[in-house]
Amino acid sequence: MKYLIFLAIFILLHCFNAPLVINAAPQAAVADSMAIVDSLISRADTLNGVVVTAKEIVRYDDHLLLYPNKNQRQHAANGFDVVKNMMLPGVTVDRDNGSISAMGATAALYVNGLPADVNDIKMLRPKDIIRIEYFDAPRGKYSGYQLVVNFIAKKYKYGGYVMMNGSQTIGYNSGNYNASATLNHDKMTYSAFVGGGFSGPINSESSTTAYYNLPSKQILRSSEIEAKSKSNSLYGQMRLRYQNKQTSLTSYFGLARSGSPGNESWGKIYEGDDIKESYNFSKSSGLSPSVSFNGEHSWHNCNRLTFSLSGSYSHNKYDRSYTESGFSTLTNSKEDAVGLNGDINYAYFKNKWSLSVFTAFMGNMYNSEYSGTYDTRQHMWQHDLVSFLWLSYYLNRRLSISGAGGFHWQYTDLRGAKLFSEFFPRAKLNLQYRTRRGMLMWQSFLGSATYSPSVINDTRIDVNPYMVKIGTPDLKRAYSFGSTIYYSGQLDKLKLMLSTSYSYNHNLLINDYYLDNDNKIVQSYAWGGRIHLGMAYAAATYSFTDKFEVTGSVSYLHTSVKSNISKHNNCITGSAGLKWYIKDFSLSPYISFYSKSLDYMALSYSSYPTSYGLQATYSRKNLYVALNCLMPFNKLKFKNNLATPLYGYNETSYNRSNSQYLTITISYSFDFGRRVERVERKKGGSSSSLMTL
Repeated sequence: MKYLIFLAIFILLHCFNAPLVINAAPQAAVADSMAIVDSLISRADTLNGVVVTAKEIVRYDDHLLLYPNKNQRQHAANGFDVVKNMMLPGVTVDRDNGSISAMGATAALYVNGLPADVNDIKMLRPKDIIRIEYFDAPRGKYSGYQLVVNFIAKKYKYGGYVMMNGSQTIGYNSGNYNASATLNHDKMTYSAFVGGGFSGPINSESSTTAYYNLPSKQILRSSEIEAKSKSNSLYGQMRLRYQNKQTSLTSYFGLARSGSPGNESWGKIYEGDDIKESYNFSKSSGLSPSVSFNGEHSWHNCNRLTFSLSGSYSHNKYDRSYTESGFSTLTNSKEDAVGLNGDINYAYFKNKWSLSVFTAFMGNMYNSEYSGTYDTRQHMWQHDLVSFLWLSYYLNRRLSISGAGGFHWQYTDLRGAKLFSEFFPRAKLNLQYRTRRGMLMWQSFLGSATYSPSVINDTRIDVNPYMVKIGTPDLKRAYSFGSTIYYSGQLDKLKLMLSTSYSYNHNLLINDYYLDNDNKIVQSYAWGGRIHLGMAYAAATYSFTDKFEVTGSVSYLHTSVKSNISKHNNCITGSAGLKWYIKDFSLSPYISFYSKSLDYMALSYSSYPTSYGLQATYSRKNLYVALNCLMPFNKLKFKNNLATPLYGYNETSYNRSNSQYLTITISYSFDFGRRVERVERKKGGSSSSLMTL
């Protein structure tokens, strides 16, 4: 029924009012959307395949061209802020963690058509952004992704700039500071980047009741636990780029370090008439150098070849000790991990059709050693090879069809375990119709599931006297398929997004609990999960003026898990916010309403209470200052629960970093010589298969 309601809403909105523009004869795919000049901002024209829906938004075939206005640029510190200020309905921007997501997918990030990472966009100056390409139906060079955001930035031939930004939190101790310098000389660009962050000690507390159904009796335990956590990170990178009209080549070397020098928790455990003292201590660290080389070459205005090669090494450590009355356990682990990745994509465009061929390889080798309560070694090689052919054809000036077919080869070799090597088919079909006011798309897919290397693990770790944790090296085939109907458009000052989707996952890996020979409960994983996910989503933004906008969303999510344990969840939630520009200042209050989710792999439920906050900014010339306050008057407490035949719990937790704090962000940049093009940077990170708690 919900699908019919949302489809009816779309049809009604689609029929209102007359068309905004006239579309001329179709043109298939265009190799470079930069051919569309900025004059589209202020005029509606007769253009091939172009629908101008607003002075700041242009629908161009498989993507939107977003032209930020003066206020949206001025009151932003980086690329994430600019996208957030545009208030696209259905698009979620997490500026703190650095992500842009919509339709259940996280966007791949690009700058001037070249791959970028989170910190690239955080160091991207808003005044350098010409426009943003938002691909909600990616094809060609982006055909390997479900969602892509490409920032088109100004290009300069000589000169340089320095940019610095920092964030500091008041309420708990946390900060993040970054600096970059870039120098351009003709076709070469030289860049250096450094930065780091820290947090802690951050206090948290939890109250838990748990049961353990052992053969001899049922154990009931309740606990009151306090904890403190710390973390820190540092990175540095050097990057070189050569670029001319047809070719771009980029290479870099980076070094990243991360660690948690000491996380500890302590408290009382009540078990019958006994009162036990517990103490847990853990620390971790990772050091990772990395190198990368990527390039792009285009010719004859209809051919494009892109490729990338990268390699990384990580040295990781994880130590944990846990004690309570009459019981103790110790885990010391270290690991060396090597990663090798590469991909190549060829795209060809002609008249009404386009073609792309994509192949990607991702390989990782892990050599781990565990000591303490249990001594073991583990050596694993894991790789994925994905290859597919993508075809697009334009049936008429409004309707196009595209599809992809290929395979996914999964290979895992864990020493001492059964070799896993399987080929999976992969397919995708899109039907896209450009309406008078936007775009309607139907999409379906067939894919396969992949798992973290920390799950593919036969190492044993004691959780407490009654439970141990073990991974599963026994891998099996798992499939997923689904379908989505998506509409994006605009009615005068109202921007709208409607979406409904369904997916089915067959033979998925989910948490499992069983008894071992010592009559301890084992937390592991089992195959056979059948997961049904249904979603309906509606979001809208209304612009009263170019200085005052409001936005809101409502969503319905159904999750059903069927295996040896069956669970389901239904949730309706929403959010709202506004943006008000007052000369050099802006105000943005926001609220997210209560929601409840089911983790279909862990089989646990989580409840998230209503949260609210306010962001205020000041921006003038090259200086940007932002104050973000979250939940100033209330403590944000989360609830989690699990119920299985052998084990279950109810937990209420509070973390100081989730509410009652104020974050101050300051960003400043200055030029030397003539300004230059913004350069991509990729922050390294540690890859690990270590099992942790």
